[in-house]
Amino acid sequence: MIFSGKHDKFGNILPTCVGEIQFSSNEGFSIDDAIVITGAEGSFDGVDAEYKYLVQRFGEKSVDWTLKMQVLHENEGKAYDQMQIIDIKEQREFSIFFDITEFFGKEIF
Repeated sequence: MIFSGKHDKFGNILPTCVGEIQFSSNEGFSIDDAIVITGAEGSFDGVDAEYKYLVQRFGEKSVDWTLKMQVLHENEGKAYDQMQIIDIKEQREFSIFFDITEFFGKEIF
């Protein structure tokens, strides 16, 4: 994992990649500022990268944060994952949006 050096509004450093998969430097707090994922070969490694991104940015799942729900949105020909996050330590809830257009629906077997 490589980090951008850029921080979000909560002070977390934004990751830029997991292996060959790249993340834009967007904060992802809205669909208009969704984190664009590129370089995923298919949906399996793309979704896996989303979760690795969340761990690197927000800490250990089920300890620091938990996923309340994951929702697929389609808007203007693009596909987005909305991850509704509950920050356990800070007791706040927020959403992170990923633009998954590049790999959505692509399966590699």
